[in-house]
Amino acid sequence: MSQDIETTQRFTLLWIKAQPKAAAFIASLVLDRHHAEDLLQEVAITAVEKFHHYDRDRSFDAWVLGIARLKIMRYFRTTGRDRIVLSEQTVTLLQSEYEQLSETRESRAQHLSDCIGKLPDKARSILKRRYFGRMAVKDIAAEEGRPPSTIGKQLFMIRRKLEQCITHRMQAAEAD
Repeated sequence: MSQDIETTQRFTLLWIKAQPKAAAFIASLVLDRHHAEDLLQEVAITAVEKFHHYDRDRSFDAWVLGIARLKIMRYFRTTGRDRIVLSEQTVTLLQSEYEQLSETRESRAQHLSDCIGKLPDKARSILKRRYFGRMAVKDIAAEEGRPPSTIGKQLFMIRRKLEQCITHRMQAAEAD
């Protein structure tokens, strides 16, 4: 496989993961949806053009958010007549906070997946039918041959166990 194809594939895989984060970051600061979409396209073009400068030791998501921050600042400078204009310092601070929130969300999602895997089969089955299969509690109860209130209580206990498991794992990760 040629070097260009490998580079394109590597960029594409990284961009697919980073794009929703960049879109959310831009949309949180740029109120006009059309301008936000245009900025996201500009970020993608710049990221492709400058991918050869990307440092693999650094987070790709953070690199893309940095490009987005620069595009947003340029947008604010050119639309300075708009009522809401944030300073560069504020946008930089928001980018940093957004990166941390994004990392925390990913970490929590991974811990949730691990914690679900540790549930007993019956509890995992009820949870999956309710949240992944979007079944109503009354329908699960009918399948199980139990009252809906029993299934509701069981779901409450499962959610509480998952919350405790995630909290424990997050604390353990912070201690490392």
